[in-house]
Amino acid sequence: MGTRDWGDAVSNIWYLAAGEGTIGPMSLTELVSEIAATAKPTDAIVWRPGFKDWQKATTVREIVDCLFTPPPLAGIDVQKEVASPVALQRAEAKTGDLQGVQWSPETNRSSRESVAG
Repeated sequence: MGTRDWGDAVSNIWYLAAGEGTIGPMSLTELVSEIAATAKPTDAIVWRPGFKDWQKATTVREIVDCLFTPPPLAGIDVQKEVASPVALQRAEAKTGDLQGVQWSPETNRSSRESVAG
C-alpha cells in the first residue's frame, strides 16, 4: 500500500461531511476534487485539525481559493482594457441608444422620453 503525501502541515488533513458520515482523511487537493464532484459544492461542510467545528466550504479560505475563485484572465490586461479610450468608445456606443430612457420602479419598466435636441 502506498503512502499518502500530506504536505508539510497538519492543516492538509481534511474531512468532508457526506450524508450521515464523513470522508477522509484526505489532502486539500483530494478534498477540492470531492467537493467539485458534488451536486452542490456550495453546500459542502468540511473539517480539519485546528477547526473548533465543522464549517461550510465557502467560508474556508484555502478551499475558496482553490474552488470558488475564478481563474485569472489570461492574456487580458483588465486595467488597460477598462481605461482605454477604445473601451470607453465601445461602452458609449453600446449605451448611446439609451439616451432619454427612464426607469420607473413603480412599473418596473423603462420608457423613452423625448429629448430636446
